[in-house]
Parts: sequence; C-alpha cells; structure tokens
Amino acid sequence: MLNDLGEVVRIFREEKGFNRLFSLFYDKYRSYERIEKNISIVIPQPTWDERSSIGGLLGQDFSKNRTIKVSASQFEKALKKTKFGFILKENTLLQILEIYHGGKFFSKREERAAFLEQRERFFSGYKDDIHPELLRLIIDWAGEEENKNNRYYMKYKQESASLKRILDMMSNLLQMFPLETPVYLPLFASRVTRNPHALDMDKEAGKMLIYTLQVLKEIEAGIKMKGKLNAEEMTELLLSYNILRDDLTNRVTFFNMKGTNKTGGENLLLKGMCAEKSTVSLPLREVMKLESIRAINNTVFMIENSGVSSYVITEAVEREKEVSIVTGNGMLTLATLKFLDMFVQSGGVIYYAGDFDPEGLGIAQRLLDRYGESLKIWKYGVEEYRSSLSDEVIETHRLNQLVSHILDDSLQAIKKYMLEIKKAGYQENIVDEIIQAILDDGPQ
Repeated sequence: MLNDLGEVVRIFREEKGFNRLFSLFYDKYRSYERIEKNISIVIPQPTWDERSSIGGLLGQDFSKNRTIKVSASQFEKALKKTKFGFILKENTLLQILEIYHGGKFFSKREERAAFLEQRERFFSGYKDDIHPELLRLIIDWAGEEENKNNRYYMKYKQESASLKRILDMMSNLLQMFPLETPVYLPLFASRVTRNPHALDMDKEAGKMLIYTLQVLKEIEAGIKMKGKLNAEEMTELLLSYNILRDDLTNRVTFFNMKGTNKTGGENLLLKGMCAEKSTVSLPLREVMKLESIRAINNTVFMIENSGVSSYVITEAVEREKEVSIVTGNGMLTLATLKFLDMFVQSGGVIYYAGDFDPEGLGIAQRLLDRYGESLKIWKYGVEEYRSSLSDEVIETHRLNQLVSHILDDSLQAIKKYMLEIKKAGYQENIVDEIIQAILDDGPQ
C-alpha cells in the first residue's frame, strides 16, 4: 500500500505522459510566484502518452485534442480523487510539484534578486583597500546604472570563477601604474603573471586588459569606448599607458624630413639621411624619441602606395627636387600616426593621395578625423579615379564599408562614383600625373 507522498510522486515521475504537465506548472510558478486555482497550462500537440495519462487522470477524452488545457484547481482535485488521494489531501499542489522537481521552488524574481545580491558581494570585494585605486574606480564605474551592460558583468554571469582570476590579475597589474618608462607587453605580462604570453591580444586576459584601459580612458578623459579596436588602435591605447607592443615591425617610412629629439638636440639620424637623400624606415621605438618633425616648405606629400612613393622619391633625387614624402604602405601604423602627429603639432600640412578602393578611402577618412584642416585630400578626386581605373571588381562586403564609414564631405563624390561603377583604381595608373604634381606643380 502506498503511504508516502514521495513514493506517490515517483509513480507520476515514471509515467512520461505527465512530464510536460509538471514542467509547465513549474514554469508558471517561476513566472507568477504562485500556483492558484485559476492558473492554467496549455500543452500544444500532445503525444499519445500525454493524451492517455492526463485524460485518464482528469476523466476526459483527449484522443482528438490538438492542445490540452489544465487548470491548477482541476489538476489538484483530480489528484485527490485517485486511489492515493488520502495522502494528497493534506498537501498542496505546490508541495507536490516541489517533490516532483526535487526541491523548493524559486521564482524568476527571487532567483534574480539572489543573483544580484551575490554579484554585489563579488564586486564589493574589489573595493577593499588592498586593491589599487584604479581598480576601485573601475568597479564603481561598472556598478553605475548606465554601465551595467559592461563586459565585467557579462563575464560574471558567464563564468564568475574566470572573472575572479582576471580581476585578481588586473589588481596586480594596476598596482604598477603609472609606468614611469615604456615597457614591452611580454615583459610586462611576465612581471604580472610570470607568463610573457598571458596578456597576448588573442588571450582572454589580453582582451580584458584592452577593455580595462578603455574604461580608464573613459573615466580619466571622458573618451567613450569603441565597440571594437583595430590593431593600431589597440597599440596606441597600450602606448598611452607606456606599454609597448612589438615596435620593430611598427614603422613609418619617409623621405627628406628632419626632427628634434625630446632631449632638445637635432636628431642626427634624420639629419644624415636627408644629407644622403636616403629613405628612412623608422620603428616606433625611435619615433618616440622625437619631440618635433620638420618638412620642406612645412608640407608633406603622403602617398599610400609604396611602389609609387618609391618611384616619386627616385625621380625627386635624380631631378634634385626638394620635397618631403611619407609612405602609407597601404595601412596606418601607429609609428606613422605618431610621426604625423608631431609634424602637424609643429604646424605642418599633409597632402594625402591614396588608392581608389574602400580601404584607401578608409585611410583618408581616418586621417581627416585625426588631423582636420591640417590634412588636404590631393590628387584624389573623381577625375583621378577615372584615370586610375582597373578591371578589378570590388566585392559587395567591401563596398558596404563605404556606406557606414566614409562620412567626410570631401570624399562623398568619389564614394558615390565608386558605389556606382564598383571597380578599383590604382595609383600606378596615374603615376606620371602624381610625379608632375609633386615635383613640378606643387600642391594646388
């Protein structure tokens, strides 16, 4: 004879026709925090087992039903009319459901409140004085209402143990700030973790370091963070906190430009290269020694295409023309940007000409954003685009970059034409025109 409620519930659990019914009532409680008489559940497309089991319990024929609807009061009364109803009569439907599911129910609201309380305790632990002030500022920032969709909270929800390891690492790392002299990222990572690769940009901790520094920029300078940084933007962000990535491959290539060191003296390397009429490829490490940059007539011609730039420099040397040139090499390295920053800060003007494709226009837009009126778009209009055209069709995903990224008024005509004809143009196809403009006509 059945004399234990748990044993009775076990019978229901073993009959698979009741599984969905008990689960749906559980979901109702989680949403409403109660199981009352007027609360109902609906089982769509019931199986044969569900039609048979639930119909048998309720004394109804569900053999042709496309849905089965059962109210809490209907279910409870039916349970108490069974052969073991004398055991159930002293128990509520909620108690039966809890035994069926193996423990006390918690509503979604209760679970959310418990989660928030645990999260608050977790982050409050990093407000203790044993952690650096910068980390405490970050934790305060994360807890502000408008910032609660931040990466720290998201990581806590996904894997709090992993976040704890990362925040402990960030605590040790920020203890060292501010860094008085530049330090290479692998050496810095080794000091913090004993692992030189722990803060690599493809590692979880490396990504969180970049995010943390973005947060600090927002706190300290009010600079709103971007959703995703490119490689040069990450390098620049790290450098702003005196952390260097591999700077030997991060170079700026230029011709006929001089500079003054931060120590106050003339940079002898640049002076000598000007005297020798040689092209300089200067790593970021050497760029950071400079205080200011000078060019012929305070003007720099920036040519994106390295092959065209090399040809122009050769012609300038042979014809003994005094011009200053910076080569883009199809990208904007941090070394190039820092070099141009110093040049513009010294009152210089940059004339930019690039390839006629979405990437070239993207470089032009970034330079315009950075240098404003100190950057002139030159030999880079619709007429030059037509003359430089190739048969290469630009893929749709690259053209789409134009719509969202190219916003400056000076680039709209060429952007519109490129979207129409969907072909790339190259500076090699107008190299003679570029040479004449630089060596004979000068900037117009």
